[in-house]
Amino acid sequence: MPAKSPALVRVSRRSKLPVLIRATDVLLGLDAIENLLGSVSVGAISLYLHYTDSPAFKPNRRAVHARAMRPMQTYPSLFTPVIDERFYVFTQIQWSMQFSMKRWLVNSPLKPKNNKTATMTQITSRPSDTKLSQFRVKGEIPVPMLIGRLTLAAVPILLFFAWRSLDRGMPGSATTLIAFAVLLSANGIAYLVSRNTTLQRRGFITAITVLFTYLAVNAVEDGSAIIWLFAYPPIIFYISEAKVGVVACAGGLAAVALLFSPLGDLVFDSPYSTSFRLTMLAVLGFEMSTCYVLDQSRRRSKLGLLKLAAEFEYAAKHDALTGLANRREAHEQMEAEYQRYLRNSRAFSVLLMDIDLFKSVNDNYGHQVGDETIVMVAKTLQEQSRKVDTLSRWGGEEYLVLLPETDTPEAVQTANRIRKTIASTPIKTQGRSITATISVGVATIQGAESVDRLLQRADEALYRAKTLGRNKVCDFEGTYG
Repeated sequence: MPAKSPALVRVSRRSKLPVLIRATDVLLGLDAIENLLGSVSVGAISLYLHYTDSPAFKPNRRAVHARAMRPMQTYPSLFTPVIDERFYVFTQIQWSMQFSMKRWLVNSPLKPKNNKTATMTQITSRPSDTKLSQFRVKGEIPVPMLIGRLTLAAVPILLFFAWRSLDRGMPGSATTLIAFAVLLSANGIAYLVSRNTTLQRRGFITAITVLFTYLAVNAVEDGSAIIWLFAYPPIIFYISEAKVGVVACAGGLAAVALLFSPLGDLVFDSPYSTSFRLTMLAVLGFEMSTCYVLDQSRRRSKLGLLKLAAEFEYAAKHDALTGLANRREAHEQMEAEYQRYLRNSRAFSVLLMDIDLFKSVNDNYGHQVGDETIVMVAKTLQEQSRKVDTLSRWGGEEYLVLLPETDTPEAVQTANRIRKTIASTPIKTQGRSITATISVGVATIQGAESVDRLLQRADEALYRAKTLGRNKVCDFEGTYG
């Protein structure tokens, strides 16, 4: 999945966390986010590595502007783990469609099926189909939007038939239809105020279920209103989970069968003819079965697309051999960290590493051993680094580690720890063990220098480590190595 074409949006079950978006996508600008969210007007403030939380670990948007913020402790039961990447959460503040933005580190599900190596930080489990199904593909109609449009269409229709009932001298039927119109309108207004998608969906399902039951039992419009039941299966399958749709449709079909039975005639005195009852039951059952089959096909196709997109996106951002971030992803992470540095002046460091005499390893022991050496170094980086660090395979036998909020002494200490661990880790080959060493160049961001200049200084420090005999750590200033 191309990095500049965000395709996945997660709609949270929490009303105040409607959209989850990757930081790399947010960096494209608000125009991209507006397009991603369906052309809504988006306003956002950038908090980056700062967030806020209440004692219950719930995001507190009022405190964002009121006090100094501290890292938010993400609570597993509230936030679905989705790869140690940086994400933004847009929370809708008011109906004016303004958003505030918070950021934290979460585990991403976008990991390929057969990858057994940790990504940038630690090994994560493959996401379940249930978690993937909570995402929607760009272009798919969001359930809240669909319910809103159906409500806008249903209210005038109900008012029209209420007017007809009143004109025909049936004030009771007219009052009931107007009440349903008011109920659906209230449900829509409640959603606009609270942005609670779960409440909106449940309220809508309850309202239309009761409405259709009333139309069938009371034989509104001389009994012809019962045909509105055919609109129920496609709606219920689309806006709810498959099992909810099955239960609702099975219950509805059973209720219609009961209405058409002798018991129903005894209780409700239904005016429907025998031929109509048989045809109605057969066609309604056929439609429900067809809607179920089509819905399952839609869900399977969507899930397959999401899995494919996840694997493509992972492949576009990670190295196939080591599972570390690739050069492009490392550049994006550095740019994000650089932007944060410009805002809050919190320095970061980079470690540029190179396996010493790697060509001789390939020449003497073969490319298989060379690959094992590359993987061993990557695994050591994962074991010796923090979760917030970005680990990448910079190219061939080169690696780059991004250390947020780390000064030169701490970066040199981390580099030496990694170097010593690698030097003491044997690689078994051809009945014997060999060892590998690395040289490391360290550079810390200074002033308003660019990322390219920072990388150039790290490369110069690495060159000095090589010239001093390899298996060494050198910082650019030459103070600590």
